[in-house]
Amino acid sequence: MKLGDNTTYLLQKEFPTLKQRINNYELLCQLLDGVVISDGHINPGKFKTCLRVTQIKLHIDWLENIQERLASINIKSRIVPLVAKSNEQEKVQLITKSSELFMILRNRWYKNNIKIVPDDLKISSLILADWLMGDGSTGIFKRSPSKLVHVQLYTNSFTYQELQDLQNRLYLFSFNIQEVRPNQFILSLSKSKYVYLFLKLVEPYITESFKYKLKYPDVISLSQAMKKTNKRERNSKGRFIKNEK
Repeated sequence: MKLGDNTTYLLQKEFPTLKQRINNYELLCQLLDGVVISDGHINPGKFKTCLRVTQIKLHIDWLENIQERLASINIKSRIVPLVAKSNEQEKVQLITKSSELFMILRNRWYKNNIKIVPDDLKISSLILADWLMGDGSTGIFKRSPSKLVHVQLYTNSFTYQELQDLQNRLYLFSFNIQEVRPNQFILSLSKSKYVYLFLKLVEPYITESFKYKLKYPDVISLSQAMKKTNKRERNSKGRFIKNEK
């Protein structure tokens, strides 16, 4: 991962050895990119920044999961209750301790205060699971003769070109780009065999309160899905997601 001069300076300040700098930055990206692409927000700061993730109290287990990941790389965080309006569900928020690392992630994920898709984003099953939990949905098509399921990943702040880039990286699943409002797009998946494969890949990372999003279609068997997966893996030398642009 190529780092700019400013990024290198900040990492040198926070982590004294080269091994610490590279390992912590790359690991932080792996652990948090799915959170940021979905429901996370990196608060800007003059000198330091922090990560905030807000959810209804029902889904506090996801925030606790993120908190454990942060603790694994010695980043402190806390989960606090938020004051809800009378007609809203109770909400909680995860807030991290300020860190230069989050300033680096802020520069990577935002341009002119608008969230963008980083060029070096490496999509994994964990990232897709966070995306589905934080800013995705599954549903059953109405009027369908059998249980036909669709998956939607929300990307309203991204441009159409960025959606095409994400679509290309997720080539295995055959996501479609759907315009929901003028210049606002989402990624939509409806073919049963790809929905099944997607859900099987993210299932190990889905926390208990989000299990309801694991709606599997009835029209495909596990053996068919695995056969498709194995064929794709052989063709791509074991890589199921295309990360290069």
